[in-house]
Amino acid sequence: MDSHMLKRRNFLLVALTATGVLAACDAPSGGRWATDDGGRAGGPPANVVALMRSLADMWLLAGGTLAGITEDARDLEGVGDAQVVGSLSRPSLEQIVALSPGLVLATSDIPAQVELRSNLVRQGIDCIDVDVNSLDDYASHMRRFCDTCGRDDLYQVNVADVVSACDAVRARAKDLPEAKYLALRTSSAKSKALKQNHFACRIFDDLNMQNIADDGSSLDELSLEAIQAADPAYVLVIYQGDEDKAREAYEEGFSSRPAWQGLKATLDGHVFVLPKELFQYKPNARWADAYRYALELRSRE
Repeated sequence: MDSHMLKRRNFLLVALTATGVLAACDAPSGGRWATDDGGRAGGPPANVVALMRSLADMWLLAGGTLAGITEDARDLEGVGDAQVVGSLSRPSLEQIVALSPGLVLATSDIPAQVELRSNLVRQGIDCIDVDVNSLDDYASHMRRFCDTCGRDDLYQVNVADVVSACDAVRARAKDLPEAKYLALRTSSAKSKALKQNHFACRIFDDLNMQNIADDGSSLDELSLEAIQAADPAYVLVIYQGDEDKAREAYEEGFSSRPAWQGLKATLDGHVFVLPKELFQYKPNARWADAYRYALELRSRE
């Protein structure tokens, strides 16, 4: 290579590095964990950080260990001495980087984590999105985790057996008559009608139920009139955050209203508050428990 070409090559390398293009090319989507080998070649990565309770739980179920967690996972069995690196919605970049993580598990469901992931990747740290909106999503990610940790035995127990149990529940529900439902997530600040992309709705959809929020844009704003017009046979309530405050908000905004009292679901006694551990948090190894719980609600007269 002549001196002119060499100088031009060095100039381009400097320019690309300065603009961040070269860094983006080195690890555009999370390093070797974005490739087909799934990071398995060198065994489990060191100092794994999970930025959500359910993600921490999944990694532990696959036989891994954790160096960092978010506040919501403090009481999760098996986290040991893992350091808290901020909250679910406000993870600390500095605290995560200080742990020299070999892998960070994040979710694109949280806007702050999307931005954080970009910052970590630019620093050469593997960070992957682990979004679980269905049983199939759970099984797919757990296959990768268990393979990485070399624990096919844990995949059998925590995934394969769980999927088989869920299939058995779905088979029991296939002859049930179709029933309309509304899934309502309520916190002290706001309420939202959940749609098909929420894992809890996927469970009820699998049991021959129809979500009224999937068809009507008027339910995006949770209009009582729209709910009354759709008249669901079941209302499924999930409290988020402080349960007492969420319950107060639900009672004030919905259950105390005359229109709510006239719903078919209310008159038939089919308004249910769902347990957080199965329908707010991802159920992970307890997916079959969530399916059984949902089927039991469908069986109530």
